[in-house]
Amino acid sequence: MRVREVNLQPKTVKPGYIAGCAQVEVRDTAIILKGIKFEFNAGELRVTLPPNIELGEWATRKITKAIAEELVDEIRLGLITPKS
Repeated sequence: MRVREVNLQPKTVKPGYIAGCAQVEVRDTAIILKGIKFEFNAGELRVTLPPNIELGEWATRKITKAIAEELVDEIRLGLITPKS
């Protein structure tokens, strides 16, 4: 499984805390995983899949890594900024 694109929709952005939803598009297929919830708190990223999506540990880690990389990129580019 290869991830083609990750779209983040942050809902809550505070210093040290970001929460929201993500949409992940998988390469080589027409699969788009929607409604993935993520929460970044004190350096730890937690990803929760919707109940209708069942993936193995390897695929879940792959999606978590893709979301983490996108989150870092968007923070670095200033697209996600904490609100005081």
